[in-house]
Formats: sequence, C-alpha cells, structure tokens
Amino acid sequence: MFLDSGLHFPAMAFIRSLSGISITAVFAFLLSACGAPPEERAVGGGNIFEDPEIVKLYAAADRRDAEKLIPAAHSDIAAYRRVFARLSGSVQDPVLLDVVTPLMSDPIPYVRLEAAWAVGQFRDTLALEALEKTIRKATIPEVKSELLEAIGKCAHARAMAFLIRHEPNTAVEEAGKLRGIYHGAQRGLLLQDRLHVVAAHLRSTAEESRLTAALIMAQARGLDLNPFRGDIENAALNDASAQVRYAAVRALALTDAPDESFLNLLRDKDPSVAAAACAALGNPRAEPAKTRILDALDDGRPWVAMAAAARLNEISDSAFIQTARGLAISAKLPEVRAAAALYALRLGDDRAEAWRLWSRAKAADPRAAPALLRTLTYAEDGLDTLVRALKGSAPEATAAAEALAAGARFRRSWRIPFHDAVL
Repeated sequence: MFLDSGLHFPAMAFIRSLSGISITAVFAFLLSACGAPPEERAVGGGNIFEDPEIVKLYAAADRRDAEKLIPAAHSDIAAYRRVFARLSGSVQDPVLLDVVTPLMSDPIPYVRLEAAWAVGQFRDTLALEALEKTIRKATIPEVKSELLEAIGKCAHARAMAFLIRHEPNTAVEEAGKLRGIYHGAQRGLLLQDRLHVVAAHLRSTAEESRLTAALIMAQARGLDLNPFRGDIENAALNDASAQVRYAAVRALALTDAPDESFLNLLRDKDPSVAAAACAALGNPRAEPAKTRILDALDDGRPWVAMAAAARLNEISDSAFIQTARGLAISAKLPEVRAAAALYALRLGDDRAEAWRLWSRAKAADPRAAPALLRTLTYAEDGLDTLVRALKGSAPEATAAAEALAAGARFRRSWRIPFHDAVL
C-alpha cells in the first residue's frame, strides 16, 4: 500500500492527438463502434451535441458552474456520467473531486476511464487513497494505464515509490506507469537511485514507453545521467522512432557526452534530431564542430539551418565573413539571413560596408526584418536603428522592442534611450 509503505496514453493519447475534433464526439464514435448499448450512445446517432442535456452540461462547464454539473454524475445514462467526468477534469472545482471519484468504479469502462483522468487533473494527494483502492481492482489495461498516470499527477514520495516498483502486465499499462513517473518527476519526486528503472525502459518494445522514458531523462536536471549515457546515446543513434531519438538527444545533452557524439547525430535523417544535436554541441568554436555548423547553415532542412544560425553568434571566424555576406542576401530562411548579417556586423572591419549588407538583407525579403532587428541586440551601434524601428509596423516594432530590452540588460548606454523610447 503506497499510502503507508515506503510509492494516458494508448486510448487517450490517440484521442487527444486529434486536435480540432471534439473529444466527446470521438468517444461517441468509439462507443458506437464497440456496440455500446443505446443509453451510452449519443442522442441522434452520433453527434452528442444534439442532446440538449449535454449542451447544458457544456454550457455550465463554460461558466464554471460546478453545482449545475453534479446531477449528471448520478444519472442513469452513462453518456451523461462520462461527460460529467470529462468536464470535472476540465473545470477542476474542488467541490467536484469527491463527486467524480466514485465514478472510477462505474460499471461502464469509458466512464471509469474518464473519471480516472479527471481525478488526476486535480493533482491532489488526498485522492491517492481512492486511486490505490481502484487500481487494485482494475482489470482493463486502458483504465489501469489512466489510473497509473493519475497516481503520478497526484503523487507524493510513497506514491512515486509505488510507481517505480509497479510491474505492468501490458504495453498499455507500462506506458501509463511511465507517464505517471513523468508527472511525479515534474513534482520533484524522481530520485537518483531510481533512474535505472527509467533508463531500462529506453529498451522497451513499446515506442510510447521508450519516448516517455527519454522525455523523463531529458528533464532530469539536478540528477546525474552519466551512468546511463550509453543507453541514452544508443537510443539517440539507433531508435526507430525520430521522436524517441530527439528526446534522447535532449537527455544526452545533460551528460558529459563529447561533441563527437552530437556531430554523429547531426547526420540524422530527421531534421528535428539533427537540429537538437546542433543545439547540444558544447563548443561550437572548435573543429570540426565549427565547420559542421557553418555547413548546416546551407542545409536544405529549415530546422537544421535555424539551429545552426542560433549557434553562429558563438563562433568567431573571420575567414567565414565572405560566405556570411552571401548568405545574408541569398539564404532562403530569414533566421539564416539574420544570423549571417549579424556575423558580418560583429566581425566585419568596415562598419559602413557591414551596415550596407544588413540593409540589403532587410530589403531583399521583408519577412526577414523582425529577425534582422533582433540581431541588433549584439550590435552596439544598432541603437539608433532599433529606436527608429519602434515607430514602424507591428512585427518590426515588436522585434525592435525585444532587442532593445535585451541589449539594455548588458549595455548601460542603452538604458536611458530605451526608457525614453518606451515612454
């Protein structure tokens, strides 16, 4: 018992991924597809919003009127109980927690599923006792998965220990366990001596479990990931899922991995992984990292080129000035043009020529103007240009204000002009 001892995805993740589609409409479809009895189906054969009672429930939730929602929890119609559970997790009024908790034992599985999700949304440790009792009786993998995630959302130290020790029976349940640990880690409950459990799931046969394990480690700041560097790097290099590889790269950046590891990952066929590797390079000024970053500026993949542009300010290489001048005019991405123009401003010997280049880059593509203005944070003689830009159109004025605010933090001479410009 995790209350007195030292402790969503599959169905829910698929549903939540369907952005722009009514969550309840999706559930109505699933229920009808599974041959649910008539009282569980939406009135009208599929569109739940043809039912005036459900419309009233959503209207009450929109007003955050918890009292108007409560009667639906005791309805004989499962569809109303299900909608109540969903809306309780959205409204999160404390008065609803005691009402929705018993629905975790509802006779209808999808009501139990929604209720488990709703209880987790309250993130209240007082809900752990009910969650413990419910998961001991649960048999449906999707419901167990949702309960495990809810435990993580509400967790205290003993509940987190329970999640770590829990042995799932299915991939669906395993994913719920990992999501629960993820939420518990967000509450600061993941301990160093339990990281090996998370690392072991990097080798799971279930992609969702591997992804969640990698995400947990990618956010494990304050913990030492070096003992698991081999597992993390293997996932970053070899996992079949680009999402897992990306998260693993982010985790690898928290270790003492050498730049050589990230240079290898820069070759990844997925641009998000390569971009993350570029961002993780520890010393972009050293060879061959510098050459690879400069090459990446002309990469045909926008994410990679933008990641390289973000690192360009850290490199000083006068031999690259001529190439930078060309990229400032010809690069397709505004961010790359801006980074190249800034490079010329920082390192060019002829200031007048550098400013002419900056102006040409700005005139060549109006879409690049905001990005170019933001670069002037790093150009000490860019103050006048930024102050003038404050009077321009909204995107340029906003970018100029951001650059002025950033520059004023480390340039005393910018502070009074910035203050006057704002006033």
